[in-house]
Amino acid sequence: MDANSDGVLSEADRTARRANRFAQSDANGDGELSLAEMQAAREARRAKREARRAGRGASKMERRFARLDTDSSGGLSQAEIEAGKTMARERRTGRSERKRRGGRLERMLKRADTNGDAAISRAEFGTVMDRRFARADANGDGQVTSAEREAAREAMRERRKDRRR
Repeated sequence: MDANSDGVLSEADRTARRANRFAQSDANGDGELSLAEMQAAREARRAKREARRAGRGASKMERRFARLDTDSSGGLSQAEIEAGKTMARERRTGRSERKRRGGRLERMLKRADTNGDAAISRAEFGTVMDRRFARADANGDGQVTSAEREAAREAMRERRKDRRR
């Protein structure tokens, strides 16, 4: 994120990152993001994140398997699988994972799409990024330090936890 590597995030860094991310997401280069392009970009970021995480040790599947294998037998019994399904169901509070994710993406699109044309223009995308930057820039100096960035991440995690409750 720190384009000039000076240790702080400035307006120039933010502008460069915003333009780059928009260009990467705009697959057909028409200057607007459709829902399909946003979903594809999100999936690409998720795949990249999973690849990064895979380099850190056990894969998501391995961690999940270990969590479900409560008797450490190296295999999953029908009872362990059912118990895992019940836990997952309780976590999702009755909503399917796909529906939950799709709903979140739809809400994000609706918030960003200020003119209601079902596409995110460069200006609309910039507005969303400006709001995120302003939330992270705690002291309002136009730069986001690593401490401010970490505080903003923690605040976002807390907001997500609150919404899930």
